[in-house]
This record gives sequence, C-alpha cells and structure tokens, in this order.
Amino acid sequence: MNYVIILIGVIYAAMAAMIIVKPQLCYDFINGLLDYLAFQIAIGIYGLVLGGIFLLSADVTKFPTLFIVVGLFSMAGACIAVFPRSDFKRLVAWELDLLSYFPRVFGFITVLIGGFLIYAGM
Repeated sequence: MNYVIILIGVIYAAMAAMIIVKPQLCYDFINGLLDYLAFQIAIGIYGLVLGGIFLLSADVTKFPTLFIVVGLFSMAGACIAVFPRSDFKRLVAWELDLLSYFPRVFGFITVLIGGFLIYAGM
C-alpha cells in the first residue's frame, strides 16, 4: 500500500508541476469537461476511490490519523457528484474562478502535498 500512496504523491506533484508551468492549459481542460456528465461521475468515483485508498493505507503510513481524516473528507467530498448538473457546474466554475487568481501558488501548494504523500508513504 505504501507504493500506492507514493504513486498518488508523484501523480499529484506531476499535475501540480503542469499547473505551475501552463496554468491556462489546465484551466481550459477542466472548463471544457464541465459539460459532460461523465466528468461529474468521474469526480464522484475519484473521491470514493481516493478516500478508500487513504482509509485502507492509514495503518501503514507515518500519519495514520491524518490519512483517516483525509480519507473521510475525500469520501464526503465525493457527494458533490450527486448534486444537480447546474449546481455542480456552478460549484466547479466557482472553484476554477477562485484558483485562477493565483494558479502557481496553488500549484506549489499541491507540489508540497504530493511531496508529503511521498514522504508519508516511505
């Protein structure tokens, strides 16, 4: 399970590096997916799977309580997938608007989170 956490950390760090280098490309990519129902379903599945991974791997990490809390919040966050389409679109558009002010700062914070996941998984 440690390797899964390390892999998630590497993926987060790589995505964050992309946000730092080309923030507009990432913004346009997500904004283009808003019209598809599959994107909304994928967000829900992603939250449930990520939360499950964090809950299952909590025992083998250096910070088990933190992983349990983050896993539960991830699973609770997956509930946004059951929002009506218009509310879901409005929520994601609001998040994208919020992140568009300082994309490189948020990308740097995400690199730190990815690095923390790599450290916690070792």
